[in-house]
Amino acid sequence: MSNNENIVLGSQTIEGYGYTRKAIGYAKWFIKNHPNVKSILDVGCGDGVVSLNIPNSVNYLGVDIGADIYGRSQSKLVHYIDDYTQLENFVGAAEDIDTIFLFDVLEHTDGFLPLFELACEKTESNVFVTLPNETSLLNSFQQMITGRAPGAHGTKTIGQKEGHRHRWLISMLEARETLERSASKHGFVISKQINYIDYPKTIYKQMIYKLAMSPLPYWYYANGFGYVFKKS
Repeated sequence: MSNNENIVLGSQTIEGYGYTRKAIGYAKWFIKNHPNVKSILDVGCGDGVVSLNIPNSVNYLGVDIGADIYGRSQSKLVHYIDDYTQLENFVGAAEDIDTIFLFDVLEHTDGFLPLFELACEKTESNVFVTLPNETSLLNSFQQMITGRAPGAHGTKTIGQKEGHRHRWLISMLEARETLERSASKHGFVISKQINYIDYPKTIYKQMIYKLAMSPLPYWYYANGFGYVFKKS
């Protein structure tokens, strides 16, 4: 189980110590920096863990195709549908949504951009997109040592549900450029960026890790990253 106490929110980083659920960190960071948010549509909500980590004053609605990576929520605020077409229809039918969350979702979709662009069309204020940093220095080193593809790529995904596989190998800088170009067509710009960093559980390993990585740019070692796109 993930421990909320092991997540530290900063201005540019979210730090997770030991095993943490990134969706919890991203949601809490967003609420901290956007205290006036009124409604959230959480696309790709998984087991609905985000709904447990936002204020009751926020009108929350979650939807997921049901890849069942974390199991299913029994909450009436979370809806499960059968396929991507139904997911697009669900988002397209949403009304009065000021913020849409796309937490580690786009890399699972065939076109990458269509769901993001639909979110830009439907939201009144913000689209918060997060992605895994799969071309980080650490992932590249691991791939070189093990000879295996990173993340949910490669032949190890054969037989898994569609929602478990990544269609795209995500680079932080390349993803930003791609999303910014698309967002600008809909009148959105990046207002905030956040980097998620997973640290080892033990203190001495944390010290070594921080000493080794702190001089480097975030895209070298961040495990994930996110952009808040705001309607300009």
